[in-house]
Amino acid sequence: MRRAWQILALISVIALPTGCTEQAPHSNMLDPESPLYDASADLKGKCSPIYSPDKGVPFVNVLLQPLAPEKSKPAIITQTNSAGEYNFEHIEPDSYRVVFQKDQYASDTARIALQPRKAAILNIRLDALPQIDSLRLVTGHEIYTPTGEDRFYLDFTIFATDPDRNLDIENVICKIDAYGISFSMTPNADHSVWQKLVQLDTLGIEQPDMLIGVPLHFEIITGTNSTRRRVLFGPYMLTRFIHEQVQLIAPVNNAMVGNRPTFRWVQPNTTFPFKYWLEINRILSPGEFETTIIPNFTADSSLVSPVRLLRGDYFWNLAIVDNLNNWSRSKNEKFVVSQ
Repeated sequence: MRRAWQILALISVIALPTGCTEQAPHSNMLDPESPLYDASADLKGKCSPIYSPDKGVPFVNVLLQPLAPEKSKPAIITQTNSAGEYNFEHIEPDSYRVVFQKDQYASDTARIALQPRKAAILNIRLDALPQIDSLRLVTGHEIYTPTGEDRFYLDFTIFATDPDRNLDIENVICKIDAYGISFSMTPNADHSVWQKLVQLDTLGIEQPDMLIGVPLHFEIITGTNSTRRRVLFGPYMLTRFIHEQVQLIAPVNNAMVGNRPTFRWVQPNTTFPFKYWLEINRILSPGEFETTIIPNFTADSSLVSPVRLLRGDYFWNLAIVDNLNNWSRSKNEKFVVSQ
């Protein structure tokens, strides 16, 4: 009996250390060494217009890219929903570059470090880019009344919109790079319409047809929350300068006429269709006129005034306008309505 007890005791002593060296199973999900442990992070946020954080910008492409160059993992891409919200789930903790892209918006980039088992929030405000809604690029020609010389013009109007706020448009610049020419245009009160009538001589252009077929660009400069952006539009091209002149016959040289005078001229010989624009100016005082325009009419070489004119001193001119609104205007001639 004593011998059997000794053998049993020896077996127990030997077996005890062996049992203590086995690893206990890690079944706790919060244990970093457990196979059930999830260290991934989440990232969510909202894309809003720059002046309206309560609104969302839908359908923005959101790219999540690892910052470390040695990690050649492909970018993860998602898109904002109709409320402008996006969400990345179960992302490996790391430092990332987040890129926000959408047509007609300036792209934006942010950096963020995602921590294990943490949910991060990254909201962004996107700057909508300006747009050209329409434009009127025409050429002009006139017989300058005091000297009778030919003068040619660029007559440009740009209708522009900034979806965030039109007053963010600080400038619109016309660029003619082939000749090193650029000039700023003049806005209306809310910066939605930009215009410029510029004489070619002031641009150093001696022959108007040098500009036909030459690319024109328009650069819109915006300033939003101290961020200035430049957006280039074009190319656009001019089609024609009208060299033909309209010669006025009557009334001229302060002729006395009735209140429904007949205007006469020599019909110009052109290779393109056109319509006439008649401009009648009543002189109220030096430098002050009351203007009546009869637009877009056809005639051979005369027109009876469609309006009765008050007694007074007048001057008139006549322009031809092609189907692209390029124009050529006669010199002014004076007349007097005596009754």
